[in-house]
Amino acid sequence: MGTYEGIKTITMTAGAAFAAGSLHELLAIDDSGRVVKCDGNAADSNHREPVAILAQDMASAGQAVTVVDLDAGGIALVKAGGAIAAGATLVASNTPGKADDVADVAALAANQMPFGKALEPAAAEDEIVRFKVGRYSAPNA
Repeated sequence: MGTYEGIKTITMTAGAAFAAGSLHELLAIDDSGRVVKCDGNAADSNHREPVAILAQDMASAGQAVTVVDLDAGGIALVKAGGAIAAGATLVASNTPGKADDVADVAALAANQMPFGKALEPAAAEDEIVRFKVGRYSAPNA
């Protein structure tokens, strides 16, 4: 597993509890302006848009949490939702808090928002993947 490089951390408020083992999970902003696990399968479109990575391991709902800002660039770490290919475009998984890959921006499904490019592969769910932070296309509507 690599390290974070050139990233920006910010403090936000947890919209739900984050249990032990939540470090490096993908986050979205809920309707109250708090961070929750990003879910590529959520009915609420706000919960499908990745905005940050959890940079601490546990928090209670309402607690201040340190997160990595996905709009600030750099190299970050994220938890895989399954196998990920090096060089692939990363999107929110249907498993809350985790990332999946698509081959390239042309392969994006409706309403998927890419947030980075994998710098290394993952063989299975829950592996930590190093990635280049970036928005590599507009959302595919």
